[in-house]
Parts: sequence; structure tokens; C-alpha cells
Amino acid sequence: MADNFNNGFNSTNFVVLKQKGSLLENVEIVTDKVDGIEKNVLKLAMHAEGTGDAWHVYSGAVVQTRDFFASGRYEVRAKVPRVEGMIWALWTFHYETHYDVAHLPAG
Repeated sequence: MADNFNNGFNSTNFVVLKQKGSLLENVEIVTDKVDGIEKNVLKLAMHAEGTGDAWHVYSGAVVQTRDFFASGRYEVRAKVPRVEGMIWALWTFHYETHYDVAHLPAG
């Protein structure tokens, strides 16, 4: 799978997870220069507040592919800001089953 985001955020390929403070509003497609060429890129934002060691992250962005992929070669080009305390990660495999609260058993 490859996505150049020319058609925006394609929900056929990706989904924004609503967990760990992840919000759809923190995910957008913007234009940026990549190796001197203007391209559409996926921008993930986070919002935090505080000073020194007392920071609180209010929201972030977690994006996952809709399909599962096995072992192989993966290439990601990322521009990560130099911000102390911000964590950027890429997992090649992560799976959790999440249920809507309305569908959970009592208790």
C-alpha cells in the first residue's frame, strides 16, 4: 500500500483511533516540501500545556492502517519537531480490540 494523500485522508486506507487522547481534529493533510518537491503530507498534531516538568497532554493523534500487513519492507518519511517531551512512534504491529461503551457487558 502507498498513499500520496492527493485525495485527502483516505478512510479506505487509514483510520484515526479514538483512544489515548487521539482526536480526528488533530489529523489533516497539508502541503510541505519533501526533498525540495511540494507534496501532500499527513500532519499529526498534539496539544499540551504546562511548564518545566509539569506538562499535561490534552490530545494527540493516532493513525492506523485499515488492513493488516505482514513482515516486509516499510518506508516512512517523517519530519518530527524538536520538542522536549513529545513522543513520536511507529509500530510495525499493534493490535487491540476496542468496543464501543454501549456494547460492553455491565460492570
